[in-house]
Amino acid sequence: MTMLYTQIGYLSMQVSEPVALRIARMPAYAQIISGRPPSLAEINRLRARHGLALLSRAGTAR
Repeated sequence: MTMLYTQIGYLSMQVSEPVALRIARMPAYAQIISGRPPSLAEINRLRARHGLALLSRAGTAR
């Protein structure tokens, strides 16, 4: 439900932010909701879906 309320908040407040910034915040969101950080593969799968550069193990775009 938290994710649903978060998305409703974004929509109702008409938040506009770059996709890259929102995706960059995803690991923290995922950890808060699931209790564990997402794996590099999970992060890269989401980044690829949005056409962003994949991350290396060091956390930098490759």
